[in-house]
Amino acid sequence: SSAGASASAPEDQARQPCRRCAHLGVQCSFTAATNEQGFNDVDAASRSARKVDRLQKQVNEQASRISQLEATVSNLSAAVAVVSRVNRTPDSGLDGLHVANPPGPSPQGTKRWHDRASVTATSPLSKRAKIRNDEIFASGPAMFQNPSPGRRSDAHGSVDFSTPMSMLRHLRHDIHDMSVENEALDPIICGVMTMEQAQETFDTFFDHCHRWAPVLCPQTQTSAAIIRRSCPALFISVCCIGYRFTSTSTTETQRRYMALISLLDHSLSRLLLKPNLADVNLDHIRAILLYIQWMPVDNIGNSSRSIRYNAISAWSMLGLAIRYALFLGLHQDAVLPFKSDNNELPTLEDVGRLRVWINLLTCDAALTLSSGLPATLNPDPVVAVAGRFRSNDNAIHPDDTRSSATCELVSILKRATRRSGSPNARLLDADCLRQVNLELDTWETDWNPIIGDQIQHYQMPFTTLRSYRLSINSACLSPLLRPSGGQGQISIYVLQALEVSLHTAALTIFALAEQSRHRSWGHYKSIDSLPRGRYTPDIEAINRIKYSVDSTWISYSFATMFLVLCYKNGIIDENLKILALCYSTADVVTFPRRQAPSSLLFRLVSLAMQIFDVASTNLLAHLALDQKLLLSGVFAVVLGDLDTDDGIPSEMPAMASYSDREVEALFNSMVNGMDLGWYAG
Repeated sequence: SSAGASASAPEDQARQPCRRCAHLGVQCSFTAATNEQGFNDVDAASRSARKVDRLQKQVNEQASRISQLEATVSNLSAAVAVVSRVNRTPDSGLDGLHVANPPGPSPQGTKRWHDRASVTATSPLSKRAKIRNDEIFASGPAMFQNPSPGRRSDAHGSVDFSTPMSMLRHLRHDIHDMSVENEALDPIICGVMTMEQAQETFDTFFDHCHRWAPVLCPQTQTSAAIIRRSCPALFISVCCIGYRFTSTSTTETQRRYMALISLLDHSLSRLLLKPNLADVNLDHIRAILLYIQWMPVDNIGNSSRSIRYNAISAWSMLGLAIRYALFLGLHQDAVLPFKSDNNELPTLEDVGRLRVWINLLTCDAALTLSSGLPATLNPDPVVAVAGRFRSNDNAIHPDDTRSSATCELVSILKRATRRSGSPNARLLDADCLRQVNLELDTWETDWNPIIGDQIQHYQMPFTTLRSYRLSINSACLSPLLRPSGGQGQISIYVLQALEVSLHTAALTIFALAEQSRHRSWGHYKSIDSLPRGRYTPDIEAINRIKYSVDSTWISYSFATMFLVLCYKNGIIDENLKILALCYSTADVVTFPRRQAPSSLLFRLVSLAMQIFDVASTNLLAHLALDQKLLLSGVFAVVLGDLDTDDGIPSEMPAMASYSDREVEALFNSMVNGMDLGWYAG
């Protein structure tokens, strides 16, 4: 028909060969019947469109990879600037450090389960900024992923949809890849240290430091490689603490330590200035707590060396950790699994959360005493479950026993402030002070049989007990210790506080003497019970306590300062006798008369100086060295210009000539805020 002819005409016309194929006499593709191949023209067009779409996606992926590489190079260049700022003098950079980098993070460490993989030499840091190691890039962003969202310690699992912000946090998917920024602050990638050196710092921390602040998990967090992968900020924090106890202090180790501190500062400052939801997790709280308790020492290689420890800095960082913890609901989730009405056995993760919460409580209480600021947290819920906590199968003894005992001390402090009506534990009236002293005595009596021989009297929690006693009782003595105040009429309340303070300060120093082991610790109930003769430092005890938190050394400094000021201001004689209670002062030696080397004050101050000497010897950075320099004039008040004690050499520098006003300023600084940053010597 005519209709059929007209319909087939366009189709036949579309199947005509092209002029080129017709001229060459070959079959043209235009004449191929697509329907015979199983699809029509519409299907062919669809297939072509899909191929073009795949090609476009591949181009986009390549463009994304190029952008990521460019961002990585940019961040590594920034890391070079971070590290190079540590030393700007010529030939002082880290380019001279010949470090090695493993092909990838091993799930084990050197001393603890370390996989001894082959180590390949790498180029200096400046070259790392431009050329990334292939193996490191292969392990890529997965190295630095945040903990799994399923963990209860993760912020994603704790917030809900009850507020607009919490709902928006769930709806918003943060596409920013934090691995790039973490790599820029990673000491291994930056060439500051090797994985072997990092594992050594972890071993040092868990062998010696962990017992003084048991906030990490010895079962799961002793591997540097695992922590590096799960929480870079915590990894750097532990490395900084362990590395400060390096036994050799060379120019290279000093530069490496300062580079680590610079990376730590940038890592923690990001948690304060640019945090996101993923940053609110348990490990970041741990990193902040470790920083608070072992603050770095700045400029260790030159005359401008300074210590960071002061109450305001610690208080600010603790506030950040507390806010993170409250955001996670740690104040409830940490205690809930250990309540008696909970039929489920607490897990290892539950024990870890409670460890962190207890450490927050103890840091909060310590800063309350040192700064005079009110306490933030309530320890009573933890005290109620302390027994079940330390009896848990996942608890570590004696470390978790120390924690639960210290938490009861915090509770005693909290009750005292409630009774006094003042949030400041250093402003207690006579009745409250008497009651808190009785409760501290009862605590010591109750805990001695529980602790037994596991913990010595120079270890935590007994160091915490003496620190609390001295801080609380000495607070009311500040007017008495000023020369302008004079003795005048001393109330019974002040005399009792003075007697407790003198006894506690003497025991704080005497606890590190070899003679303290000659009798049971319960024998030394008063100053008169302390043995006669020269006191020699207990090297074993000092080698343990030198790894303790910074506040321990502040307590030793304060105890020494307190005894010297009491003597210098005519409150006690050379044997720590209170002059106001002496019927006759004709035979007693008081300031400025020279004390005999056999006097109790001379022996205690001499022992204190030797303690600081031994603790700071052959270490890269230690607070005892700075405290020793700080107290040099205080030692001189009692010891004069002696550099030796019965032939025992001292590493003390030349004694500084301190005026009365300077010594008083140092004491007031320690009493009112533990702020030692003013000292520039």
